Amino acid sequence: MQIKLELVEPRLSNFLAKYRLELLRCIAKGFSSYVFLVKGNSKKFALKIQRKDSPRESIEKEAELLKILNKYSIGPKLYKFDKENKAILMEFVKGKTLAEFLEEKPKRSEFIKIFSELLRQAALLDFLGISHGQLGGKLKNIIITSKGRVVIIDFEKASKERRAKNVTQLLGALIFNKHSYYAKIVKNLLFE
Repeated sequence: MQIKLELVEPRLSNFLAKYRLELLRCIAKGFSSYVFLVKGNSKKFALKIQRKDSPRESIEKEAELLKILNKYSIGPKLYKFDKENKAILMEFVKGKTLAEFLEEKPKRSEFIKIFSELLRQAALLDFLGISHGQLGGKLKNIIITSKGRVVIIDFEKASKERRAKNVTQLLGALIFNKHSYYAKIVKNLLFE
């Protein structure tokens, strides 16, 4: 993965030094931020830092939303928000994306458990008036851990301004979109 460290330096170095963290590697590169795997006290974390060239001011908003959502066991656990360095330190969620999980053709009972929990979280987001905005499509913002925990990640584009329709978006991607590869897998799991 090609990254341009100059887009997050010196904030990255400042954050690592301030919290005594060790940089392991870059795990994601987005339009407005980078996510790094870091280590501190033998524990791994995800460190999200806003890029200098980002047109959005999304890190602070994402931290505020995670504070709210963590009370409902939604999202990765937020550990620190550093306004000065435009950085969020959060739980590193190891697992498969929902797309990867579906491609492995899980057992029907396993899928129903995951699907039920995902719908519960999406409905709660709708109730709280928070639109994630990216729960459909490539299904990469939903992580399934090896223990079957469902974690919605990347609340960078989430909004309280848009009408929340997370359940509708999920059902569209997983069931109603007749052109979706993943909807075909889900229909086979549920109805055959």
